[in-house]
Amino acid sequence: MSYSTWDITVIPNKPTAVVTFRTSNIQFIDVKKLSPGKQIAINHEYFCGISSTSENIMVRGAGHIYILNIEGKKLSAIKCQSQHINYVYYLETRKQFYCTDGGNVCCIRQDGTEAFTFSIKNETAYRSITTDNHENVYIVERNTGCIQRLHPDGTVDRVVLTKNCGIKDPLALCFNKTFDKLYISNYGSKEILIFNCK
Repeated sequence: MSYSTWDITVIPNKPTAVVTFRTSNIQFIDVKKLSPGKQIAINHEYFCGISSTSENIMVRGAGHIYILNIEGKKLSAIKCQSQHINYVYYLETRKQFYCTDGGNVCCIRQDGTEAFTFSIKNETAYRSITTDNHENVYIVERNTGCIQRLHPDGTVDRVVLTKNCGIKDPLALCFNKTFDKLYISNYGSKEILIFNCK
């Protein structure tokens, strides 16, 4: 890649991934050929978190979430209350963005209003977010070394994985397509942890 990558999304039903670098560019990747594609500069600000649907790419800018088409053309911008969003995950069924800004997790509606915010004492490094097939929200907590689960409305469900399960400075997580396995990566580890889910 042209720079050190920050975040990645795969466009559903297409052989295309898109990455951010914490620069003003995003870059496409052909996942079949495993080759980099075109780079696009969107604004004069840096981009971090990225998510996608089959029709749109959503990327975090300073105080905004930008909506692009799958070719990378800017369509609109959603103004956010937080200026420091690092990661963004879009749940299409609810039409909501789940975002982290270090010490907080927030759920943002498409009009830019917050549906809920969540934070835990002593946690200053929330990382990736995903949802299961029941729309529960899973959050990576780097400092406390846990995977937290929230109900779809943002109320706390429980901690589902801890250091006792091998979670240590976790960075990223995702489910497989059938939601019966959860994959988690720890910072500095050469292994991927795989958990069976009911």
